[in-house]
Amino acid sequence: MKPSTLHSLIIARTLHDEARRLIAPGDRHMSSAGLILLQDVLELVFLSMLMEMEQDAGELKKLESMRFDELIKALKKIVPEIDSVIITVLNKQRVIAKHYGQPVDPAAVQTYLDFVDSTVEKIVEKVLHREYREIFLSDLLKESDAQAFLSDAALQLDQGNFFETLLLVRKAIFVEIEIEYCVHEWSDIDSNEQVGLFSAARRGGSKAPYRTRNREWIQKNVTTPFEYIQIDYDNLRIDAMEWGVNTAELDNLLRLTPNVFRSNKDAQWHVQRDLLTDDINAKNSRYCLDRAISVLLQKQQHSIAHRRSNENIDYKEFVSPPSAYLGAMVFPKARQEPSESIHIITDQYRYSFLAWGSGFNPEENYYTIIGLPLPTEGRKFGDFSLSRMVQGFLLDQGDGKLTND
Repeated sequence: MKPSTLHSLIIARTLHDEARRLIAPGDRHMSSAGLILLQDVLELVFLSMLMEMEQDAGELKKLESMRFDELIKALKKIVPEIDSVIITVLNKQRVIAKHYGQPVDPAAVQTYLDFVDSTVEKIVEKVLHREYREIFLSDLLKESDAQAFLSDAALQLDQGNFFETLLLVRKAIFVEIEIEYCVHEWSDIDSNEQVGLFSAARRGGSKAPYRTRNREWIQKNVTTPFEYIQIDYDNLRIDAMEWGVNTAELDNLLRLTPNVFRSNKDAQWHVQRDLLTDDINAKNSRYCLDRAISVLLQKQQHSIAHRRSNENIDYKEFVSPPSAYLGAMVFPKARQEPSESIHIITDQYRYSFLAWGSGFNPEENYYTIIGLPLPTEGRKFGDFSLSRMVQGFLLDQGDGKLTND
């Protein structure tokens, strides 16, 4: 595939998603705006497919100057099954809405959306010998568990296995989104117990409501494994808006797919199917797979746009304590309060110095440190009880000795 073809398909997909968002509420003005975008989607796909097949520079130049009706005729020679009549009617409706300001019936626009969905899939598969969704799965989504689940879902959909399709879609949503709302690792923490930042990060569930992250709440409220997932819907909506995802579509994905849960990557999946609804069908399976690909793509692009320092803990950065600091106190805050000391620097621990800066007293400087105990016999460094991890502030003694002699 030519790079220009992939870029055109990405642009078309973006417009397609926006058109779908505008059409979904059923408002005639928003639907009319969506219809205008649908025609742009068809034009982008038609032109990119024709240019993909053409190698002659002179012919490529001719394609660039073709009118929309000429593109239809040229493409129909290659994909005769496309319905040029409906495309022509769609284009006329677009002209009425765009140039004369006359809204189009929302029900008619929904029909055009379904038509554009199927037409684009037919054309792309005919020209590229690949399914439309496959291009985004393999060429754009980075390799991950979620990408693997969605690829498997696409195969299951092709085989008519609709429940398996929806199940795999939900697994992808779980590992990408719901995992951050899981509180199962907090089932051994009392409600009044203080937990360090690093310890909390290792337990996960950082986006779940704070009140759900303790033993008492979990014992009282969690009756099935799926209730370990405690979604803060206000937080989820904010995330969705940052990703550029339609919150209604994200709600649909959670509602139309079976509940899933697993406690860790190596654990067995728990699955729950709703017996009171009949959502397991071809239409919902295609919709959920298509929307899941779009949601994860937009989430991925949002993540790439953020520049972050490397926040992963590297155990190689944990060193023996400098001799000058043996016996020094570690404080929970950047100030000297001997009665509040949480740890004494010892050679039975290894430490990572994360940051340096002034404390509450501007004349005092502190190192932000994490300390991990040396492993017992038969265990590896880093394999420890979270309760033995130390995170706090070490007063800089001003002698510059952060390495051993």
